[in-house]
Amino acid sequence: MYTAKEAREKAENSISDKTKEQLLAAEHCIESAVKNGEMKVWCDKHLGKQTIARLNELGYKVEDHSNQKDGSTFLISW
Repeated sequence: MYTAKEAREKAENSISDKTKEQLLAAEHCIESAVKNGEMKVWCDKHLGKQTIARLNELGYKVEDHSNQKDGSTFLISW
């Protein structure tokens, strides 16, 4: 069994790993759009609060257009 400290550290690392994965997905979407000369892109990957906060820090605007019918959809613009 994990100690409380170990459990907390594992949970924090998991969140961090998920954020990294989400940032890579967003980066892939952004790179494709930039190559096409676009100023925004729809990203169909789920982006969590930490990921959105990091993108905002980097100067991106992120709008959540997700819904139950279509799933996760985010508009990222710059």
